[in-house]
Formats: sequence, structure tokens, C-alpha cells
Amino acid sequence: MAVPTDRPSFKQLILENLGNGILRIEVTDDQVENWIDFALQKAMDYHFDFSQEQYYKYQLTQTDIDNGWIPMPENAVGAVELFDLVSTLMGVGMWNVQYQFVLANMPNWGMLDLTNYWMTMSHLQLLQQVLVGKQPLRYNRFQNQLYIDMDWSQISVGDYLVVKIYVTMDPETYPKMWTDQWLQTYVTALVKKQWGTNTKKYGNMTLPNGQVFNGQQIYDEAVADLEKLDEKLINSYSLPPTMLIG
Repeated sequence: MAVPTDRPSFKQLILENLGNGILRIEVTDDQVENWIDFALQKAMDYHFDFSQEQYYKYQLTQTDIDNGWIPMPENAVGAVELFDLVSTLMGVGMWNVQYQFVLANMPNWGMLDLTNYWMTMSHLQLLQQVLVGKQPLRYNRFQNQLYIDMDWSQISVGDYLVVKIYVTMDPETYPKMWTDQWLQTYVTALVKKQWGTNTKKYGNMTLPNGQVFNGQQIYDEAVADLEKLDEKLINSYSLPPTMLIG
């Protein structure tokens, strides 16, 4: 079996999986294309290999400050957290607690117990979260606007915001996505369901070789396959729902 490297070879593989060349697959080219698009969108929504974590750096304008939100990349599907703008508890520059800790222990750094350092910094970060807190984010990908509930007067035009986000991957840029087994099996089941839908109204048909063709049976088999694949997508390939906002 040839490994698909682009959309045409992927579509050919799907039809071959259904027996094209031996059987006449009663689906239109547009129907196959539509189901490929549907499966890709579903994979981008739920399959962790079809999205990736990214750090989005954005330089603020006066319009952004007046709006209280910033635009997001077109392929963004979720926002996780905003990097701290001002560390009021831990200080900045030479007044930063971490800076002072390292400076005071620099002569003995080779013999320093890193366990104590790690516990101290973890405790300070916990205090930071409790007393100062993280900036709440509100994001819906259909708006594609990241709302940040904060005092916008503390930042200025030209400042940068850095947000941890998730973005979808494009199979045209990363053609290895076409080799994903779940995607291949899912699109095959979708096209098989369409095939059954197109032919089940004719009832049983006898092929030239004497075999009986049953569109309803093909449809039912495809529906059962899709139920299993949907369950596998959620249980085996999805990120925990708390990872994303929006």
C-alpha cells in the first residue's frame, strides 16, 4: 500500500480501501472531498497530533488597549495562559527574589542543595498565584479575539504580550499528517457510509459475478465503525478538556 503524501494520493487510498478497482464505489468526487474536509476539521478539534502548543508574541497598539482584547492567529483553537506582565511579589531586576537568592549563594553554588532552592521558588510561585493571581482569559475561536481581564492602564503601546496557545496544523505544510491511521480509517468509514446512503434505496443488487450487494448493510457497518472511531478519538487522542480555553 502506497503511503499518501498529499490530498490526491490520500483520496486514492481511501477509495482503494473500499475496493475501488474491483467494485464501483457509488460516491461522487465532491462527496469524498467533503468528507475529507469534515474529518480533518474533527481531527483538528480533538486529535492532539493535529494541533501544537505555541507561544504567541503580540505587540500592543492603542486600539488593542482601548478594546481590551488582542487578535489571535487564524489557526488558533485555544488559549492557555498569559505570561506574567508584572511580578509584583517577586520583584523585577536586581530586586527579584530569585536574583538575590542566586547572588547570595553564588560562592557556594557548586555545593548548594538544589532541593531547598526548588522548594523555595515553588513556594514563592504559589504565593504569587494566591496573592497576585493570573490574568483571566476569555477566548472563542469564532470571534478570534482574546479578551484579557486586567487593568490595561498598567501596560503601554509597544509592550509585548506572550500567550501560550494551541494552533492547528496544515496537512499541505506537514504532509505526514496524511499518514495518520485514525484519519485514514475515519475517512474510509465516512465515505463507506455515504456509499451506503447512496445505494441502500435500491435494496439488494446482484452483481455480474453473482454476489449480492446490500447498501443498507454497508451503511450499518460504516455507522458502527464511526461510533468506535469517535470513541477512540476522545479516549485515546484528545487532550484533557481543561487544557484549552475557548
